[in-house]
Amino acid sequence: MVGEPAPTVYFVLSTFLTPAYATTNNEDQSNVFHTYHHELYHTELTLPLFALGGNNKLFGLSSPDQIHGADGNDTIYGGRGSDYLEGSGGNDTLIGGDGNDYVDGEGGDDLLYGGDGNDTLFVGNGNDTLFVQYGDQLIGGAGNDTFVFDYRFQPLLDILSHQTPRIWDFEIGDKLKYILPGSQEQYKDFLQNNIPNTFMVGNGNNHNFSYSDVIIEYL
Repeated sequence: MVGEPAPTVYFVLSTFLTPAYATTNNEDQSNVFHTYHHELYHTELTLPLFALGGNNKLFGLSSPDQIHGADGNDTIYGGRGSDYLEGSGGNDTLIGGDGNDYVDGEGGDDLLYGGDGNDTLFVGNGNDTLFVQYGDQLIGGAGNDTFVFDYRFQPLLDILSHQTPRIWDFEIGDKLKYILPGSQEQYKDFLQNNIPNTFMVGNGNNHNFSYSDVIIEYL
């Protein structure tokens, strides 16, 4: 890890235990390698954080952060502030937290949570899962993506009063998934009026929306 006067970049390198060689009862034992995961934090506005290799956990704090994953299966938390999170390769989990975040999964089968605020969630190749908050803009990519509306912890009136999210690049094979507390009868009008009105645009053409694109779970 290297630090310089601001702006500073921290590089997270793969860490390993030096190979050990031992004998027991005159029988040779194999060399053993251990690869460690990393957990790093930073607090400064001007400090981008980079990971190189391995499965990393990267944490931002209260300031607007810029955090970049690598080729492993990374977990990145933006925390407070309007953050820029990038997953790169691997099957990553990116959580924006508070603020108006830009969350980019890039390659792999990623899970993206924008959190509070008006976030932009973007994915590339892979079968990705994007958790939707109202006010967010979501851009799908290649692969079969699922856009999840999880309302388990919101009162029904709050659900009905929120503004419409915008989903771009909604293609054949993509799904909308609604997780709703209660029963189907409670949401009859909501489902009829709001699901078709979710603003969705395909890649160059409006997608011909049908209810076969919708998954609904009542919990």
